[in-house]
Amino acid sequence: VGKHYKDMIFSDDPYFRGTEIAYGPDGAVYILDWSDIGECHENDGVHRTSGRIFKVTHGDVEPRSAFDLEALNDKDLIALLTRPNEWDARQALRIIHERSALAGDMSSIVKGARSLFRDGVSTPHKLKGLWALSLADGATPEWLEDQLAHPDEHIRAWAIRLLVDSGSISETAAGEFGELAVDDPSGLVLVTLASALQKLPLETRFGVAVALAQHSELAG
Repeated sequence: VGKHYKDMIFSDDPYFRGTEIAYGPDGAVYILDWSDIGECHENDGVHRTSGRIFKVTHGDVEPRSAFDLEALNDKDLIALLTRPNEWDARQALRIIHERSALAGDMSSIVKGARSLFRDGVSTPHKLKGLWALSLADGATPEWLEDQLAHPDEHIRAWAIRLLVDSGSISETAAGEFGELAVDDPSGLVLVTLASALQKLPLETRFGVAVALAQHSELAG
């Protein structure tokens, strides 16, 4: 549920155009302003210096000392996934993905991610373990199919997404999708199934769609 609270930042520049918001390593928020007072997409270079970056902080923000996340070992990368600063976790997932793409040894990443998924103290921690497993090629289709019965609706929904994104849906997974469409009490899971319909095998789609459409409690 999104709620619109009072605006906290104002600009007296009518040409302010915030095009990107990024979360920084120090917890600050960075806003990219494309201040273009001339013809859009000009090619004479006159507006090359008119863009601005604003840094928004809350309270006293201490800059972090120099660090190199690329130099961390696998164990420390997994530890980053549970940091309260989301920037660290996102960078760790990126580095895990890059190491996997280079066909390195991902066994310790897979072991740590499985442990985080199993023992994580919160849903976000478990999800990051799941994402790290997927990026390290440690989430096999069979394992993801098992997670379709997970008690956490967010895990079930992400298992659906990852199975669908793999491009190959087994008969077992297709059958379980159909059962979820009938019986799963989670609106999140049901809407994830609805979003996945266009990627399901043709022979599976109609049955799942019919089951979703029969949820009278969602008619409104």
